[in-house]
Amino acid sequence: MSNYIVVDGDSLKFYPQFGINTVTPTGSPTISGSGEATIEDKKLCILGDEKKVSVPASYFSAAYPVQ
Repeated sequence: MSNYIVVDGDSLKFYPQFGINTVTPTGSPTISGSGEATIEDKKLCILGDEKKVSVPASYFSAAYPVQ
């Protein structure tokens, strides 16, 4: 059981560094819930909702710099 409940409209946090690469999301990405249950009139996020998230981002790799 998780300690957190994710609901429709929650902001997502991404860690930009992984290895020598950096990915920086633009804007404030959110997730949409599709569960039947609600908390404060917001649908709960269920397994699979994370697959529908699309985030515009910039990508930089030190191994392949663009000049």
